[in-house]
Amino acid sequence: MKGQMTIEFMVLLSVLIVMFTLFIFGEMSLRERSFNIKADEEIEKLCERTAFEINSAVRFGDSYRRSFYIEETLFGVSNFDIVVSDYAVFIDWDHGSKACIISTKNITGEIKTGWNLIENINGVVYVT
Repeated sequence: MKGQMTIEFMVLLSVLIVMFTLFIFGEMSLRERSFNIKADEEIEKLCERTAFEINSAVRFGDSYRRSFYIEETLFGVSNFDIVVSDYAVFIDWDHGSKACIISTKNITGEIKTGWNLIENINGVVYVT
């Protein structure tokens, strides 16, 4: 009788350990997906904000001058590239790419992390 109780206890303990392990791995997967969704949202906001700055420079015309800041890390993502070409702002990062439409092709300079100065001089948008 004692031996049977020991075996039943070991089986129950094994089942509990397997259930706990599955729960932990499921939680980690859910947390990783949640992180990727939040990072994707932050990259989308950065794309839209950058496009807004460029479109504002075009809309307000000559003499427009403004500084704007691009964070070095967005929700844990620090390795992203911002490229402006062919009427769009592209942000590439490890998990994908985002694009936002802009209203001009006449852009000189590149957008970097940190402070950027955007100017409209004679219809050409300069970013330094």
